Amino acid sequence: MITNTLSGPGYLLKGFELLKNRRVRPFVIAPILINILLFIGLTMAAINGFQDVMAWVTAKVDALPAWLHWVGSLLWVLWLIFAALVLLVYAYTFTLISNLIGSPFYGLLAERVEEVLRGNSNEEPMTTQRAMRIAVSAIKREFIKLGYFLPRSIGIGVLILVLIWVPGINLLSFLAPVITFLWGGWNMTLQYLDYPADNNEVSFSTLLQQAKQQRQQALGFGGLVLGAMAVPILNLFVGPAAVAGGTAMWLDKYRSEALPAEA
Repeated sequence: MITNTLSGPGYLLKGFELLKNRRVRPFVIAPILINILLFIGLTMAAINGFQDVMAWVTAKVDALPAWLHWVGSLLWVLWLIFAALVLLVYAYTFTLISNLIGSPFYGLLAERVEEVLRGNSNEEPMTTQRAMRIAVSAIKREFIKLGYFLPRSIGIGVLILVLIWVPGINLLSFLAPVITFLWGGWNMTLQYLDYPADNNEVSFSTLLQQAKQQRQQALGFGGLVLGAMAVPILNLFVGPAAVAGGTAMWLDKYRSEALPAEA
């Protein structure tokens, strides 16, 4: 079990190696350009939002009665918890928007990585018609995934708010970043395993059931992706690397079960 958990992150590292392949590199340019634009916008929004919220909290603490001023000494704890949440939400939002906009390019990238990994030297040429088919399928698939992610993310968000703000229950507020990390990591896994699955006409529900059977390894991969997405500059390249690594992981761990006739 521990080996499975640790082997998950290895696929992200493998993804970075795959990006160096000359046959893969042309499919990385567009996603990185998209990520640069997102990085500028979301990073500025995250910094401004964090400063505004902390200023509001500080003002509220300063306005407390004298006998409650001891609460101010705990402000640094709230700051740490909130900072962790902001980083995780930033990483999750960055990935969600990046994948939604860049899904056509990620579908094409996953297709080329699979060809490289399977050693298809005479692969079908990437014609305009073939590229359009892959791109359109990837866009449709994003909305299917949103149907899974969005309602559950809202539920997790409500739970986090309760843990942070409801008196008494907020003694457990330290759990908020943990829950956010686990949910975000699970999302990352499904997101990046789905591109090769979709290219091979494997349904999202089938992929979901397969990932649940290898949950520890899946979280090992997705957790590292989420953490890397929270690192400025590095997150410009994590998406393409995660697509490549997710494709390698899908071929190694999922393809034989999803496509037994071709195994």
